[in-house]
Amino acid sequence: MASVKELLVDSLKELLEAELKEFHWHLMNTSHKHISKSEMEKADIFDTVDKMAMCFGPEEAMKVMVDILTKMKQNDRAEQLENKHKQAQAEGNMKTSVTVGELQNFLQTHKTKMRKKAEYIFEGNKDNEAQLKAVYTELFITEGDMKDVNHEHEILKIDDVFKNKKTHDKPIKCNDIFTELRKNNEEKIVLTKGVAGIGKTVSVHKFILDWAEGEANQDIHCVFLLSFREINLITNEDFSLHELLLEFYPELKDMEKSKLYEECKLAFIFDGLDESRLLLNFNTRSLNTVEKRSSVDVLFTSLVKVLQDILTENNEENISTTLTEMYIHFLLIQMEIKNQKYDKQEERECTEHLQLNKKMILKLAKLAFEQLKQENIVFYKEDLKACGIDASKDTEFTGMIAEIFKREHRLHGAKVFCFVHLSVQEFLAAVHVFICYQNKDMQELQFFFKLPEQNITLQELLQKTVNKTMESQRGHLDLFLRFLMGISLESSQNLLKGLITHTEDTTESVTKTAEYIKQEQIKYNISDESSVNLFYCLLELKDHSLYEEIQSYLSSDGHPGRNLSSSMCTVLTCVLLMSEKVLDEFNPKKFTSSSSKYTRLIPAVRCCRRALFDSCGFDETCCETVSSALQESNSHLTELDLSNNHLQDSGVKLIYDGLKSPHCQLNIMRLCGCHLTDQSCESLSSALQSSNSVLRELDMSNNDLQDPGVKLLSEGLKSPNSKMEMLRELDLNNNDLQDSGVMLLSEGLRSPNCQLEILR
Repeated sequence: MASVKELLVDSLKELLEAELKEFHWHLMNTSHKHISKSEMEKADIFDTVDKMAMCFGPEEAMKVMVDILTKMKQNDRAEQLENKHKQAQAEGNMKTSVTVGELQNFLQTHKTKMRKKAEYIFEGNKDNEAQLKAVYTELFITEGDMKDVNHEHEILKIDDVFKNKKTHDKPIKCNDIFTELRKNNEEKIVLTKGVAGIGKTVSVHKFILDWAEGEANQDIHCVFLLSFREINLITNEDFSLHELLLEFYPELKDMEKSKLYEECKLAFIFDGLDESRLLLNFNTRSLNTVEKRSSVDVLFTSLVKVLQDILTENNEENISTTLTEMYIHFLLIQMEIKNQKYDKQEERECTEHLQLNKKMILKLAKLAFEQLKQENIVFYKEDLKACGIDASKDTEFTGMIAEIFKREHRLHGAKVFCFVHLSVQEFLAAVHVFICYQNKDMQELQFFFKLPEQNITLQELLQKTVNKTMESQRGHLDLFLRFLMGISLESSQNLLKGLITHTEDTTESVTKTAEYIKQEQIKYNISDESSVNLFYCLLELKDHSLYEEIQSYLSSDGHPGRNLSSSMCTVLTCVLLMSEKVLDEFNPKKFTSSSSKYTRLIPAVRCCRRALFDSCGFDETCCETVSSALQESNSHLTELDLSNNHLQDSGVKLIYDGLKSPHCQLNIMRLCGCHLTDQSCESLSSALQSSNSVLRELDMSNNDLQDPGVKLLSEGLKSPNSKMEMLRELDLNNNDLQDSGVMLLSEGLRSPNCQLEILR
């Protein structure tokens, strides 16, 4: 049975070159949809059919084709095409009528599964899983540019926002993206851009959740979420589109001959394009059927060919590569918004914006620094007045309030002020300090020096600021330090022209400061928080040497004698979590031989499939992190070895709680010699009876379970609610079992629920 696309291709093949040009002319002038001339100029018959199918949908494309052929007085071909289509429909109904109900069941079941997949999200700050709706913050999305920051500290909402092209787009809600495209008769293909961590993946999950719960985009029948991390693992094979989807959604097995691909509206979401290892060769011919097999690269480029210009451009524009640059762009865009909204002026150049608003920006920057020193994030009129700001009279300040500052009313009508986000205060404070350095205003800079100084170099200022920041117990200067490092770069100074008096070559100071930071990194007594912040400072200085060094550790086998410092272990974990790379195996002993440093590597359990933590000197405090990793919605861990650690019953109970999670993928767990008693068996029995448990192999040898512990396990085996049939191998060697304990265990083994194959 030929598909609609195949029928359209066959009809176009019969047209002469002049007739095809006439067909294109009619296609560009259809009244209800618009296909541009530029899109048709180089389009062959396959591109034409693809474009029609995307723009109109298969059935509507068939009607358009018949209509145009009739207008071209190709009545015989139009009638022949109609007859073939009706015949194909009749054959299709005969072949798929038995699966119509199955298709509806699949769609409903798939929707339910996608809801469960998107319903929960790991919330890093609380080290646990939370409902997505409870923690979701709506992204500020615009077409082309993004113009705001969100309300979580250090998480940006802006990336490459300041382009030469000026836009006046209103914000678009994530759920309305396709609605906006439909309004404009545009391709229903979207590329979201933004730095790691701004919320692209989270917004995708929110889009899926709202669809699955029937709250938005109900014209879409089915949503498929595909991760490039996983796609990268299958790039050496050829697939049809259906076969590719089967790799991720096995429940599609019987849907190939249904009308899923012909009549249902499908949404494909590819997550993590920056991680893709596909070649993205857009010069190859696109596929036009779901049955045809090809490489994954060709499949993907066929789906997203309208994105060709974006994905293959040379990217000559200046892209923000540091946090500081992004916040500079944020400041510039807020000045543009203020210019249009309040000053009612035409568009201006960036330098002119900063020059015109310089006086007020500098006042706000001084306020930001003065209040940051005192760890204040809320200010009063007196604080503003001390920095030369009259909130009641200053009209320029009124414009600033809406963009980077805000006024709130508290009890008894008192007015208090704050920046729209703490990170904006920290950024402006860094601007103030750098300008004070340029102006040699030592009175302002004395905060960083213990003794009075007269004339300092930038290198001295940056190093003293590093020291001052590390002395802070609360870390209130951490982000400020990163911004100051970034502003010291000449590239950042160029972006701030109009605000700062002059730019200077800071290469030598930056290089020496980077070396100073690296020396601080290897100190024995540095805290985890300081170590991570200094690592980010290096990135702000565009020094990637430490990052590349860490990556080399991760990509190579362990070397004898390697012994990373405690702070480097912390940075290694940070890099892992930041990159979201999933390791096949993680073993702390590859990186250091000191058990005191192993604890800094525990969080890496979230980023691996096989965690080898045996004999690492861990105690029960590490178990909470492990349990949390098992409960993450994207949990990868399938094998966990915690043997010969002093976990005790209290620690292992936390891990057993993780086994109950519907997201837990753990198949193998080894707890040999973990100082466990019979008290641990009650929670273990409960965990293994959970419907979510997928544990197949469990080693609890060399503990002290004794007969009471075995009794609890046996009762679990005999329970009518038991789900222990997954367990295939159990090791209880050397647990001081008596004859009575062995008899109890034997009774449990006779249970019909017990499927053990190996018992030691």
